Amino acid sequence: MERSVPQRRELCCETVALCTSHDSIDLTLLRQRFSELFDRAASRVQRAGYDLDDVLVDRFLVCVGGEGREIEAPIEFVSSVDSVLLQVGRAAGSGVSGVAVIRAGVRVWLDRGD
Repeated sequence: MERSVPQRRELCCETVALCTSHDSIDLTLLRQRFSELFDRAASRVQRAGYDLDDVLVDRFLVCVGGEGREIEAPIEFVSSVDSVLLQVGRAAGSGVSGVAVIRAGVRVWLDRGD
């Protein structure tokens, strides 16, 4: 019997302003912001009538590159400043030179097979 693949649907997206310099990130502040965003998103999920076990959460940073274009950098790990900057650099495609992080965010996906 073939199993169906659950379809993802964006349930909510929460962001918060985050001021940083071009080459430095306050790791403690970033962790606090992600924690606040997770709490807000969890409340929205529950108010929508879903269980937290029914969702997937992606963290991301919104950055502005050298030409003023916005870049959304997926953030898997917040273990060190170097780790975060590496992830931002990958998303920017040209490293972090001239890139400023302006917002932190979480995107919540509903992942149900029904």
